[in-house]
Amino acid sequence: MKICVIGYGTVGKAVVAALDIPDEIDYVIVDPAYKEHDISLKEIIKSCDAAIICVPTPTAWDGNSLDDTNVQRLVTKINLYKVNSSIPILIKSTLTIGTLGEFKQQGLTNVCYSPEFLRNDYAVEDFLSETKFIIGGELDQAQGWANVFSQCQPIRDEAFLDLAEAGVVKFAENAFLALRVTFFNELYNLVEDLKDEEYLDISGDEIESMDSCARDELHGHQVFKEMDYDSIVYALGLDDRIGHSHNQVPGPDGKFGWGGHCLPKDVLAFTDFASQTDSPLSLLESAIKLNDFYRNEKKHGPERHKEED
Repeated sequence: MKICVIGYGTVGKAVVAALDIPDEIDYVIVDPAYKEHDISLKEIIKSCDAAIICVPTPTAWDGNSLDDTNVQRLVTKINLYKVNSSIPILIKSTLTIGTLGEFKQQGLTNVCYSPEFLRNDYAVEDFLSETKFIIGGELDQAQGWANVFSQCQPIRDEAFLDLAEAGVVKFAENAFLALRVTFFNELYNLVEDLKDEEYLDISGDEIESMDSCARDELHGHQVFKEMDYDSIVYALGLDDRIGHSHNQVPGPDGKFGWGGHCLPKDVLAFTDFASQTDSPLSLLESAIKLNDFYRNEKKHGPERHKEED
């Protein structure tokens, strides 16, 4: 089987690393950004049995939705070039739910969508260790792709959906993780405020001069001074329903809130899509506003106290 991989960025490199594993699969890479892969799609697709699209879908000009027009053009071109014998097309690029709905409406039965949830710096590692396979499209086409990736990934769980459902899964998963990060940032704030050092830098004479209510408040804060966020979230994560992911504050990038390549883009696209329906995602919209504060204004440790002083 020969597969044409279109796009050799973060996702494309991960896909190629997987296709390298089985001896029964051959592949060719098409990406004009690389001299060695700058080849004619029109010519190479004629010799291929299937295609995987991994091109970028950046945020659109409006700053909210995704620009997936490049993927739409590629699907049209592939079907045009293989007009007498349409080949299976798997899309790994992130698509809007609206575009997936259009593909379904157009009757593009050879198109499947399998979303990815890769960390930018560990994309190949994440892809090769992925145990779930989520795919939307016609069942026979989807099962064919599941058979391909079962040869190169330790897949334990499979979910077969229609195209638009797979798109909802992609956005909903990243949206939920973003909400989770927001919750743990809020919890971190609470813990840090409870043990805030400003309550501890008070002399004995000052304590004696306080009324009973003020002394009780002070003693309450002194009780909290040893409170440790990491210990709290470790214990919290022992509940299997909660677990230990996405609770590091500040995050791996040393900042508060959620950032990176996928979460901000997908969350904005999801809320933008929902805002055009009768069911806007109000909780997620609030989390976006909170995250803007965490990413742009929130200070950590000494920086925070210095600014407050």
